[in-house]
Amino acid sequence: MAHTELDLHERRAIEDMLNAKVPVSKIAAEIGRHRSTVYREIKRNRFVDEELPKLNGYYGVNAQRSAVHRRARRRKLVRFVDLRRHVIAQLKVGWSPEQIAGRLQLDGQPSRVSHETIYAYVYGPDGQSEELARHLPHRRKNVNRAVVEHRAALFFRLISQSMNALTTSRHVRLSVNGKST
Repeated sequence: MAHTELDLHERRAIEDMLNAKVPVSKIAAEIGRHRSTVYREIKRNRFVDEELPKLNGYYGVNAQRSAVHRRARRRKLVRFVDLRRHVIAQLKVGWSPEQIAGRLQLDGQPSRVSHETIYAYVYGPDGQSEELARHLPHRRKNVNRAVVEHRAALFFRLISQSMNALTTSRHVRLSVNGKST
Protein backbone atom coordinates (compact mmCIF):
# COMPACT_ATOMS: atom_id res chain seq x y z
CA MET A 1 0.00 0.00 0.00
CA ALA A 2 1.46 3.32 -1.06
CA HIS A 3 1.96 6.20 1.33
CA THR A 4 -0.47 8.99 0.53
CA GLU A 5 -0.70 12.23 2.42
CA LEU A 6 -3.95 13.86 3.44
CA ASP A 7 -5.32 16.40 0.99
CA LEU A 8 -7.34 19.56 1.59
CA HIS A 9 -10.65 17.76 1.02
CA GLU A 10 -9.86 15.21 3.76
CA ARG A 11 -8.62 17.91 6.12
CA ARG A 12 -11.82 19.91 5.68
CA ALA A 13 -13.85 16.76 6.35
CA ILE A 14 -11.87 16.25 9.58
CA GLU A 15 -12.53 19.86 10.56
CA ASP A 16 -16.26 19.61 9.89
CA MET A 17 -16.64 16.34 11.78
CA LEU A 18 -14.60 17.60 14.75
CA ASN A 19 -16.86 20.63 14.94
CA ALA A 20 -19.86 18.26 14.89
CA LYS A 21 -18.30 16.34 17.83
CA VAL A 22 -17.91 13.10 15.81
CA PRO A 23 -15.50 10.61 17.44
CA VAL A 24 -12.10 10.29 15.79
CA SER A 25 -12.61 6.59 15.01
CA LYS A 26 -15.74 7.46 13.00
CA ILE A 27 -13.93 10.31 11.25
CA ALA A 28 -11.19 7.88 10.25
CA ALA A 29 -13.71 5.37 8.93
CA GLU A 30 -15.53 8.08 7.00
CA ILE A 31 -12.43 9.35 5.17
CA GLY A 32 -10.92 5.88 4.78
CA ARG A 33 -7.85 6.36 6.97
CA HIS A 34 -6.52 4.70 10.10
CA ARG A 35 -7.53 6.43 13.32
CA SER A 36 -3.86 6.95 14.29
CA THR A 37 -3.43 8.98 11.09
CA VAL A 38 -6.32 11.22 12.07
CA TYR A 39 -5.08 11.57 15.67
CA ARG A 40 -1.60 12.48 14.39
CA GLU A 41 -3.05 14.99 11.95
CA ILE A 42 -5.10 16.70 14.66
CA LYS A 43 -2.19 16.80 17.10
CA ARG A 44 0.32 18.03 14.53
CA ASN A 45 -1.85 20.76 12.99
CA ARG A 46 -3.92 21.99 15.92
CA PHE A 47 -4.15 25.77 16.06
CA VAL A 48 -3.46 27.29 19.49
CA ASP A 49 -3.81 30.98 20.33
CA GLU A 50 -3.11 31.93 23.94
CA GLU A 51 -4.65 35.41 23.58
CA LEU A 52 -7.91 34.15 22.10
CA PRO A 53 -8.45 30.61 23.38
CA LYS A 54 -11.90 30.47 21.77
CA LEU A 55 -10.13 30.15 18.41
CA ASN A 56 -8.15 27.07 19.45
CA GLY A 57 -8.94 24.03 17.35
CA TYR A 58 -8.31 22.26 14.08
CA TYR A 59 -8.64 24.20 10.85
CA GLY A 60 -8.29 22.29 7.58
CA VAL A 61 -6.94 25.16 5.49
CA ASN A 62 -4.26 26.01 8.08
CA ALA A 63 -3.38 22.33 8.35
CA GLN A 64 -2.96 22.09 4.57
CA ARG A 65 -0.75 25.19 4.54
CA SER A 66 1.43 23.74 7.30
CA ALA A 67 1.74 20.41 5.47
CA VAL A 68 2.76 22.11 2.22
CA HIS A 69 5.35 24.12 4.13
CA ARG A 70 6.76 20.95 5.77
CA ARG A 71 6.99 19.19 2.40
CA ALA A 72 8.82 22.18 0.90
CA ARG A 73 11.46 21.98 3.64
CA ARG A 74 12.18 18.38 2.67
CA ARG A 75 13.09 19.24 -0.92
CA LYS A 76 16.34 21.10 -0.47
CA LEU A 77 17.76 20.17 -3.88
CA VAL A 78 14.63 21.47 -5.60
CA ARG A 79 14.60 24.76 -3.72
CA PHE A 80 18.29 25.69 -3.94
CA VAL A 81 19.30 25.90 -7.60
CA ASP A 82 23.04 26.46 -6.99
CA LEU A 83 23.22 23.51 -4.62
CA ARG A 84 21.37 21.31 -7.12
CA ARG A 85 23.72 22.34 -9.97
CA HIS A 86 26.75 21.59 -7.82
CA VAL A 87 25.44 18.15 -6.80
CA ILE A 88 24.51 17.24 -10.39
CA ALA A 89 27.92 18.34 -11.67
CA GLN A 90 29.66 16.19 -9.06
CA LEU A 91 27.43 13.21 -9.91
CA LYS A 92 28.29 13.55 -13.60
CA VAL A 93 32.00 13.55 -12.75
CA GLY A 94 31.46 10.21 -11.02
CA TRP A 95 31.33 11.11 -7.34
CA SER A 96 29.09 9.12 -5.00
CA PRO A 97 26.38 10.91 -2.99
CA GLU A 98 28.36 10.16 0.19
CA GLN A 99 31.42 11.90 -1.23
CA ILE A 100 29.37 14.87 -2.42
CA ALA A 101 27.65 15.29 0.95
CA GLY A 102 30.99 15.15 2.78
CA ARG A 103 32.64 17.67 0.45
CA LEU A 104 29.94 20.36 0.30
CA GLN A 105 31.29 22.51 3.11
CA LEU A 106 34.84 22.25 1.80
CA ASP A 107 33.66 23.31 -1.66
CA GLY A 108 32.25 26.55 -0.25
CA GLN A 109 28.56 25.67 -0.42
CA PRO A 110 26.56 27.61 2.19
CA SER A 111 24.09 24.79 2.84
CA ARG A 112 24.56 21.10 3.47
CA VAL A 113 22.62 18.13 2.21
CA SER A 114 22.78 14.50 3.31
CA HIS A 115 23.58 11.61 1.01
CA GLU A 116 20.07 10.26 1.62
CA THR A 117 18.63 13.50 0.22
CA ILE A 118 20.83 13.17 -2.86
CA TYR A 119 19.70 9.58 -3.40
CA ALA A 120 16.05 10.61 -2.93
CA TYR A 121 16.49 13.33 -5.55
CA VAL A 122 18.29 11.00 -7.99
CA TYR A 123 15.64 8.29 -7.74
CA GLY A 124 12.72 10.75 -7.50
CA PRO A 125 10.82 12.17 -10.45
CA ASP A 126 13.18 15.14 -10.91
CA GLY A 127 16.32 13.02 -11.01
CA GLN A 128 14.72 10.36 -13.19
CA SER A 129 13.81 12.97 -15.80
CA GLU A 130 17.49 13.99 -15.92
CA GLU A 131 18.63 10.33 -15.86
CA LEU A 132 20.97 10.95 -12.95
CA ALA A 133 20.95 7.35 -11.73
CA ARG A 134 23.21 6.30 -14.58
CA HIS A 135 25.95 8.55 -13.17
CA LEU A 136 26.01 6.77 -9.81
CA PRO A 137 29.04 4.53 -9.22
CA HIS A 138 26.79 1.65 -8.08
CA ARG A 139 23.32 1.88 -9.49
CA ARG A 140 20.36 0.42 -7.65
CA LYS A 141 18.89 -2.63 -9.31
CA ASN A 142 15.19 -2.78 -10.06
CA VAL A 143 13.87 -5.46 -7.76
CA ASN A 144 10.68 -7.30 -8.50
CA ARG A 145 9.24 -8.15 -5.07
CA ALA A 146 7.22 -11.07 -6.42
CA VAL A 147 10.37 -12.72 -7.80
CA VAL A 148 12.24 -12.19 -4.54
CA GLU A 149 9.40 -13.66 -2.48
CA HIS A 150 9.08 -16.61 -4.88
CA ARG A 151 12.82 -17.36 -4.61
CA ALA A 152 12.66 -17.13 -0.81
CA ALA A 153 9.71 -19.53 -0.72
CA LEU A 154 11.60 -22.00 -2.93
CA PHE A 155 14.66 -21.73 -0.73
CA PHE A 156 12.74 -22.42 2.47
CA ARG A 157 10.83 -25.27 0.83
CA LEU A 158 14.17 -26.88 -0.19
CA ILE A 159 15.55 -26.45 3.32
CA SER A 160 12.42 -28.02 4.80
CA GLN A 161 12.57 -30.97 2.40
CA SER A 162 16.25 -31.59 3.09
CA MET A 163 15.63 -31.46 6.85
CA ASN A 164 12.76 -33.95 6.49
CA ALA A 165 14.94 -36.24 4.35
CA LEU A 166 17.77 -36.04 6.88
CA THR A 167 15.42 -36.88 9.75
CA THR A 168 13.89 -39.77 7.80
CA SER A 169 17.28 -41.24 6.80
CA ARG A 170 18.52 -41.00 10.38
CA HIS A 171 15.37 -42.79 11.62
CA VAL A 172 15.84 -45.54 8.99
CA ARG A 173 19.53 -45.97 9.93
CA LEU A 174 18.69 -46.29 13.59
CA SER A 175 15.96 -48.90 12.97
CA VAL A 176 18.29 -50.94 10.68
CA ASN A 177 20.92 -51.12 13.41
CA GLY A 178 18.36 -52.63 15.71
CA LYS A 179 17.70 -49.55 17.77
CA SER A 180 14.30 -47.96 17.61
CA THR A 181 13.52 -44.45 18.71
